[in-house]
Amino acid sequence: MNEEIQTYVKTFQYLAFADYLIKDHPCYEDWKNNNYINLYGFEGGRAAVDYCSGHLFGAFPLLNHIDRSDEINNDYEKFKETVLKGTEVGKAFYFNVDHYYIKNYSEYGTKHIVHDILLVKRICDGFECIENIYGFLKKTVIEEDDLLRAFSRNKDKCVFELFSNDKKSFSFDYQEFTHMLDDYVNSTDISDHKEIYFHQSGFFSNDFFGDRFKEGTVYGINVYDFIIGCIEKSVGKNEMVDFRLVFILLEKNTNLSEKIRYIKKKGYISGSIDELEDELLEICKALKKIVYLVIMYDTSFNKKYITGIGQLLKELKDQEYEVYNNILKLS
Repeated sequence: MNEEIQTYVKTFQYLAFADYLIKDHPCYEDWKNNNYINLYGFEGGRAAVDYCSGHLFGAFPLLNHIDRSDEINNDYEKFKETVLKGTEVGKAFYFNVDHYYIKNYSEYGTKHIVHDILLVKRICDGFECIENIYGFLKKTVIEEDDLLRAFSRNKDKCVFELFSNDKKSFSFDYQEFTHMLDDYVNSTDISDHKEIYFHQSGFFSNDFFGDRFKEGTVYGINVYDFIIGCIEKSVGKNEMVDFRLVFILLEKNTNLSEKIRYIKKKGYISGSIDELEDELLEICKALKKIVYLVIMYDTSFNKKYITGIGQLLKELKDQEYEVYNNILKLS
């Protein structure tokens, strides 16, 4: 079974997993429409562009996080008792597995690839898991013995217990929405007011978030220039371009159309939004084409696919700036 899973955000697994786990929360609609608005770009192990928003690693009040890493460590029995039995009472678990030990993966017995998965429930044939497989979030089944070996024989022992925090409420805040959109349009450094993006209640991983607010971090619409630089650098070194650098722009703009309809329905804005939706649709069409071209380049290293992408992104940045300012004028 390799059923594809649809989530509101899916550029990175830690976003998609969190979204999947809270999709039935009573405040889900308010949460998703009040988040995933602003972006930042940063250099780390590799350059990345991400949402200024919480996710599986914290700053996410609608999700309960319990770090079980130290408790389980490499204890086989503890893993079975805590993780495998936990799925029987509706809990999900995030951890890493080595594909080398899992029969229904192409790397079985041939290649060691350690990757993160979300274990969601026990079924008759084993355990149902969700994982990003070649860019698609898919549900698969892993036999218990394979799962135990794949976990215990990789060095990364991070284990999070995760479940929807139904005791926590969240309400859409239109003032925060427009603040975030204004930050994006003006490429504002958010480090002095990041609490509106990263909620400090509950679990918060400084290890994950700590190195993202530093000199050189790029905020808001200026991530377009950051992305152009990343693409040029990768192509210059004859390396693959991370398509997620562009895909996140497509995802953000696609979801912004839904957000505009949401705030219209809630009565925060009046007047027609048809023209804005049409303009966002045109931006998304162009970004979809660029994502396709990047993937074609990555599979062939033929530079004909990547030539001119920088100019296209510069033009889209200008279009976004105009459209987003027009959204702010609706307030």
